[in-house]
Amino acid sequence: VEDLISTAGSCIDVVEALRQAGAEVLGVASIFTYGLQKGLDRLAAANVTNYSLSNFDAVCDIAAAEGKIRPEDIDRLKKFRANPSDESWRD
Repeated sequence: VEDLISTAGSCIDVVEALRQAGAEVLGVASIFTYGLQKGLDRLAAANVTNYSLSNFDAVCDIAAAEGKIRPEDIDRLKKFRANPSDESWRD
């Protein structure tokens, strides 16, 4: 069980160690995932399925529904998620 998945590096390290020890890993459970493309790609490459209780899209939708953020800010937040290194989402 992972608390947070961003790039999936730490959970894949654990999965690989478990597999080397002979365990059959059915997937990874996490409390939250950002759904970053790098993490999704790494999980797919390692043949690991993630089951999360919540995710970035759900938090954005709830925050907008509760007036914590403006609905138009969701696109900017998703642009950040798509490429956190590209700071154009700040515009």
